Amino acid sequence: MANRTMAVLKANIVRNLRIDWCYKLNMITDLAWLAVDVITFLFLGQMVASSDIDGFLYEGFLKEFLVVGVIYWVIFTRAYKDGVSVIPNEAALGALGFIITNDVSLSDLITGQFSSSTVKTSVTLVVFVLPIILILSFIPAGDATVLSSDLIKNMITPEILLLTLLILVVSWIFMLGITIIASTLNVIFKKSGPLTFLLSYLVTMLSGYFFPLEVLRSFGLGFLEQILYVIPTTGMLYSLRTMLILGPTSSSYDLLAIISGIFINGFIAIIILILALFIMRKITKKAAYSGTLEFY
Repeated sequence: MANRTMAVLKANIVRNLRIDWCYKLNMITDLAWLAVDVITFLFLGQMVASSDIDGFLYEGFLKEFLVVGVIYWVIFTRAYKDGVSVIPNEAALGALGFIITNDVSLSDLITGQFSSSTVKTSVTLVVFVLPIILILSFIPAGDATVLSSDLIKNMITPEILLLTLLILVVSWIFMLGITIIASTLNVIFKKSGPLTFLLSYLVTMLSGYFFPLEVLRSFGLGFLEQILYVIPTTGMLYSLRTMLILGPTSSSYDLLAIISGIFINGFIAIIILILALFIMRKITKKAAYSGTLEFY
């Protein structure tokens, strides 16, 4: 009995390994995910270990630095996941063929899901999360409060409020483009869950969500810092942190630089979205012609 159990177990392991080998893309994705994880926490560890990061603007405001990153990304993370999942979900319900025959493009389907998820998350953020941040800004912690009271004060400043809305619009356009590109991978590879989530994780990591990009200088990679600011989510998160944490009274607050960044990143975001729509249309036509569009 024991020998048979071991034989079945061995055969099952061999079978699963053979199946995994057939899906080499998933194996490559897992390795890439591991590499990104290692690099992310390497930089994060360097940030924690360093008492003085060259060029780090938020010295003494590490909690606020992380909180603003969470607020920013919580808006788009859910929307991205829902947008990427909408095509396989509709296919599983048997509704994708009906949707396509009624001249609803896959891009429209993704945009609708992405938009509705953004609205739901934004309402949750305003109703539940921001009040918690407000409360934490009044709770004592040593000589200060748990969170800086300037965080909420800067949020409701008319100038910063307007700029924040513009930053979120630019970020929304860019992330919609990234979501459509990720959904294109679904149309091509069908079972591309790990790959689409790796793309999301990579964009999030490169935005400086987990660690300040200034930490790259400690590894002799300072030149990458300026390059990464070209990515709309990276540039916009940096501007948002500068506005909300430091505020207009700080010497590091440069209104002209923030506005310029919004226009430059906005232009890049629009280009990415246009390219994403073009790629999705081409891939959709190819999948429809081959008869694989409705199968996931």
